[in-house]
Amino acid sequence: MKEWESAKWQDLINRIHSEFHAVIIQFGINRSDGSSDYKDLAGVKSVAGRLKGEELVALIVVCDLIVSIDSGPVHIAGAMGVPAIGLFRTLNPGFVLPKESPVLGLFADVPCLFCHNRTPVMHWITGCPNDIACMKNLDVETVFQSVKSMLARSKRQQVTDC
Repeated sequence: MKEWESAKWQDLINRIHSEFHAVIIQFGINRSDGSSDYKDLAGVKSVAGRLKGEELVALIVVCDLIVSIDSGPVHIAGAMGVPAIGLFRTLNPGFVLPKESPVLGLFADVPCLFCHNRTPVMHWITGCPNDIACMKNLDVETVFQSVKSMLARSKRQQVTDC
């Protein structure tokens, strides 16, 4: 499993709803057979697997905040100036995120951190020797505190810009 566990996503969703009046939209792709580990998340509106590329970009641009694993949506958000939190595993966010973007790269402190930036390269596809500790050790509280901080900063910026 290269993703963050669905139980952690659900906990994060619940915490966001407990403190914010938020509409949470789940996007992304499903497996080739149409299945997903995240189809049973409560408190979200899912458009997973239903958007064309340009529709996904348009949706990202109108969001207050994106929270995603290190994937296309995080990088699109950064390029479009949309605040985002990327959950990183094998790549160092400092190497792949633009310095000026409003994207925060979170990661767990594990001995094999950023294994794609090491020699020899390790990878979850070829069998992570550490049971994907980079995702399993990234806790919900860390992500939620970052969500709160990014949303507070985003709201202040909107007020300042008016």
